[in-house]
Amino acid sequence: MVKEGEELAKQGREAVEWLRTLGVSTPADRYHGYVRAVEAFGKIQGDDAAVRKAADSFVNANAELYELIRVRTALLQVDSQGYLNTLKQISQGQPFRHIAENDPGRDYLFEMSIAARLLNAGHEVDLNQIADIVAQVNGRKIYVEAKRIKSANKLASRVSEANKQLKKRLAQDSSSTSRGIVAVNITDVITPNCETVLIQSERNLRDKHSRVFNGFITDSPEPFHKGEQSKCLGAFIESSWQGWIWDGDSDPRLFFCRGATFKLYRVTQSEKDYVRDFIPKLANQFG
Repeated sequence: MVKEGEELAKQGREAVEWLRTLGVSTPADRYHGYVRAVEAFGKIQGDDAAVRKAADSFVNANAELYELIRVRTALLQVDSQGYLNTLKQISQGQPFRHIAENDPGRDYLFEMSIAARLLNAGHEVDLNQIADIVAQVNGRKIYVEAKRIKSANKLASRVSEANKQLKKRLAQDSSSTSRGIVAVNITDVITPNCETVLIQSERNLRDKHSRVFNGFITDSPEPFHKGEQSKCLGAFIESSWQGWIWDGDSDPRLFFCRGATFKLYRVTQSEKDYVRDFIPKLANQFG
C-alpha cells in the first residue's frame, strides 16, 4: 500500500496519541521514537553514515507505524478498553525487530494484528480469554494461537506448541462446533535482517514478495503441520515486505506490501467449506 509521507506521519502521531490517552505509551517508548524518525527524515545533515542510519530508521519506523495504524483503525470500531491488557505490552521492546531474540511486545502486536484482521472481516473478537484470541466466526467459536516466528529452524516447534495449546483450549470447551487456528507470521524468516529491496515498480515488489513467501511455504510445508490435531482447521500464514520503488527518473518511494494464505489440515468437507467461506475476507485486506 502507498501513503504520502505527511499522511503516514499524521496517522502515526494520532495512533501514538491514542496509545498515550489509553495510558499504555510514554514519550520514551519505541512508538514515539518512530514518529520522530519519520518527521526527521530528509532533515538529517552529516556524513554518509549518518544519512544511512537515518534512512534505516525511517524505513523501520514506516513498517512499525503501518502495523500500529492498522490495529488502531480496527479497534476504533469497538471498545478499546477491552484490549488494554494486551495494548499495555506492545510499546515495549527494541526499536528494530531483528535485534532482540525475545520480543514479547511484537508478539503481542501480532496478536492484535490478527485480531484486527478478524474485526475487519466483521467478526466479534475477545483477547481476554485463555487463548491468544477467541472469535465468533459464522456461528462457531474459533480459538487462535498466534506465533511470530523468528527463524526457520524454530517454525516447527512453534507451530507444534500452538497446536498443543489449541488442543488444551478445545478440550475445555463443551461445544462440538468450536475449532482452532494456528496463526503464524514468517516475516523474520524470509527477511531475517529487515532487508529492504530496491525494485522498479509496486507490481514487481508484490510479485517478488509473493514468490518468496509462497515459495517458502511450498518448499517447506511440513513445519506448518507440526502437531496437527483434530478440531484445528489449519494454519493462517502471513508476512510483510517493504521496498524502495525507483524507476531511475522520479524520486524513490517506499512501498509496503503484505501477503497471507491458509494451510488446511486434515478436516472434513464441511469444515473445508466453512474455511473457504471466511478465509478470503481474513486474508485479502488492504492496508
